[in-house]
Order: sequence, then C-alpha cells, then structure tokens
Amino acid sequence: MTKELCPCYSGLDYDQCCGPLLSREFEAMTPERLMRSRYTAFVKCDMDYIKETMIGEVLEDFDEADAT
Repeated sequence: MTKELCPCYSGLDYDQCCGPLLSREFEAMTPERLMRSRYTAFVKCDMDYIKETMIGEVLEDFDEADAT
C-alpha cells in the first residue's frame, strides 16, 4: 500500500500531516501548520476548510468561486 505524501511538502504522509486537520479531527497549533493545511486544502479543493480558518476582513473579502 502506497502512502500519499502531503501536498504541503512537509515530506510526511498526508494522514500524519494535514489530513487530520482537513478532516477537522484537530486544529492547527502553529501558524506554520495552519498555512500548510490551507495550502493542502486549496490543492484538494476544500474551500470550506479555508473559509472556516479565516477571520476578519480577509473572510469578508473571500470569494469561494474566484478561489477555485
């Protein structure tokens, strides 16, 4: 069985890296993990995750259709 490398380029398996964050099992505990998980969400077209992890003005200006 081949493991899927995480799209965030951490070198870790997806299930050991951003997978648990995108499945909402855990929250990112550092800004780096948050940004890596957002990049992974973009690669996997999970705009809901990106939107859920935004606050403030950036969220108000977020256009999901334009982001895909």
